[in-house]
Amino acid sequence: MKFIGGAADEWPMINDLWEFYSKKGIKTVFLSIGNTRAAGPDLEIAETLGCPIHVIQEGEDAAASWEEVKQILKSRKREETASSFSEGADTKWVLPKNIRYVTGIPSFGTFPELVKKVITPMNLAEERIDILKLSLDKGAEKAFLYALLDSPYRPGLLLVKWSSLPDSDLSTTLCAGHLQNCGYTLMAIKDDKFIYFYNDRCIYEICSWETNKVDNPMISELVKAINAGNNL
Repeated sequence: MKFIGGAADEWPMINDLWEFYSKKGIKTVFLSIGNTRAAGPDLEIAETLGCPIHVIQEGEDAAASWEEVKQILKSRKREETASSFSEGADTKWVLPKNIRYVTGIPSFGTFPELVKKVITPMNLAEERIDILKLSLDKGAEKAFLYALLDSPYRPGLLLVKWSSLPDSDLSTTLCAGHLQNCGYTLMAIKDDKFIYFYNDRCIYEICSWETNKVDNPMISELVKAINAGNNL
């Protein structure tokens, strides 16, 4: 694992990001949702893959910050008066047109509409999300993640900034647990920022939730798996 960005906003990331997405390359669907503190992590992902950054945020200030980044990418110069948000942008080789700003954080039920809006210009053969970076305030990431898991989309890499750490807050515990039970593996942590990899093994799908023969059908399946292993 490595860390991308910098002191202002550092995130964990896999070392072989290009190898992981090399077949998709510029067609990688990357969504950055929420109020990130610096453009650096998003720019590093986009620079590595050559793909667009689909920024979904709220507010005129956020839009202005990304417009500043676009101007720096275009001119290859960063003035001393530039905001801290754009620090390092002059060192990144990202096409200004690849910064695609979308206003409005999706609510429950509107997420598929957002994805269609984002990927239509990319002329993809399928609707998908490859990388999703989530940085919302006041616990809003939990509602978003529940909406994501209720949708047909499963990003291969999911980066989440938790408002409260999963082991210290019950509602976050439930959300993080649900996320991992639905097929996501926790790979690395940097402070309150976690990176998950989708392994396509949803533990809920191996159980029956319509029987009262056992206290918990999930536990029953785990016991069977352990016993099967002991018999090898």
